[in-house]
Amino acid sequence: MNLVSCVENLRAKDAEFSDNAKKEFRIGAEAIREVMAMTEKAYDENNLRLARQVEPLEEVIDALIATLRTHHISRMTRGECDIYNGLQYENMLANLERISDQCSNLAVLVVSKNDTSIIGNEHQYIHNLHHSNDTAYMEAFQRQYEKYYGMLETA
Repeated sequence: MNLVSCVENLRAKDAEFSDNAKKEFRIGAEAIREVMAMTEKAYDENNLRLARQVEPLEEVIDALIATLRTHHISRMTRGECDIYNGLQYENMLANLERISDQCSNLAVLVVSKNDTSIIGNEHQYIHNLHHSNDTAYMEAFQRQYEKYYGMLETA
């Protein structure tokens, strides 16, 4: 709903993003569609293997959103984007990040059903995962990173 509201705000002002901003946002949106589909399937099927794939993608999305923000600031500095569009773009990026965070929460719920030691320690679980040398996690992260940053490089 928040994303729709931002789009409606832009339309009301007959405003739109630059071509580069549109291309980059589409990449972020694609990552969100993937993490949402993955999360939904993991949750519906109580699929532990799939639930464990969500967090690496969520971490890539966090990095991707940070990169999109940096690119956005550069466009604003060069005068390619006005303040109104810039605020809407930032709001939309923040909402993509929130969606990704919620997917992470649902995936951790699925994982915690199979490992009850996580319950009540969800933040520590995620922190440990991000700072571990878990091969499966690192491989999934690298695969997703290459996919979405590869798309960004060609945009």
